[in-house]
Amino acid sequence: MADWSRRTSNIFYLGWLARVGDGELADADLEPPLPPGLQSLTPAQQALVEFLEIDPDWLATAASASPAADATTEANDALDAWLAEQTPETMRASLRLLLSGRSQEAERSLRQRFLAWQRGQRAPTASPSRRSVAAIDAGREAAAARRLNHEATQRAAAESQRQTERANRLKRLAENTEAIWISIDKTLQRGSGAAYGQALLLVSELAEALAAEGREADFRQGLVKCLSAHGKRAAWVSRLTKAGLLRQ
Repeated sequence: MADWSRRTSNIFYLGWLARVGDGELADADLEPPLPPGLQSLTPAQQALVEFLEIDPDWLATAASASPAADATTEANDALDAWLAEQTPETMRASLRLLLSGRSQEAERSLRQRFLAWQRGQRAPTASPSRRSVAAIDAGREAAAARRLNHEATQRAAAESQRQTERANRLKRLAENTEAIWISIDKTLQRGSGAAYGQALLLVSELAEALAAEGREADFRQGLVKCLSAHGKRAAWVSRLTKAGLLRQ
């Protein structure tokens, strides 16, 4: 129940945030009660964010004040605390109901007593201060900077990985030159436009791989051998020329 209530509060807050992003509210308007767990949305809630087109910087700024929530842990802690206070007599009474086939009655009785105890344990707490739209907006610039920095870091990491993978691929090509030329020869024998495209990609990568190792002569020697077998394929020769791989 607590988890369902928290998720409902999150959805309500996201709806309010969408209105803020659409400019429907004034700077002095106050946010609704801020629910816990707003920094860890469920997949369904994240889909709602995308559907409502909520500005990520508005969301990050608003969620920064939302405490983490673990409803399962809280519920288990409450149950353990309640069970520790039960007397042997009350526990025996519940067991008697279970063993006599009155399990529903036993469950209902236990639940009612637990909920009554839980209500008595709740101490009144002061509601957290509610921020104005202007107050949340004031933190958006910092949130945007953090987001842009994170995105730049991710792009740099992705580009670094791409370059590493390409360098490894080129190294493997250079180490298996003869096998690559054989593969190019078999591809060209298919005589189709798609085959020529695949062969050109391999030839281009092989040229780059061998050039990186100062083996341009090896590449030229292999290309001459390739042309001796496929030099009459006008479409193939044309592709090599356009790619700058064939010297006229």
